[in-house]
Amino acid sequence: MIAGWDEPQDRKWLGASAASTVSGAVLTAYAVRQINRKLFFAAQPLAAAEQQELLRRWPRLNKLRLTASGVAWLTGQRVA
Repeated sequence: MIAGWDEPQDRKWLGASAASTVSGAVLTAYAVRQINRKLFFAAQPLAAAEQQELLRRWPRLNKLRLTASGVAWLTGQRVA
């Protein structure tokens, strides 16, 4: 049985935890595929403007990723 599923008031926390976990996973996949691969593993060097744009987007994306992970953890703790 899923922890907290028997309690109707905990189901919203389980939903929030699941949504945050999925959001963090999607943001991680995006960061790796669209930013990290271009910055670190591109066959050809990036143009300076493109490199600056990717370096500008990465911290904002990472903050969102970490926030999603934190929310998933907090909501998971709430149910447990």
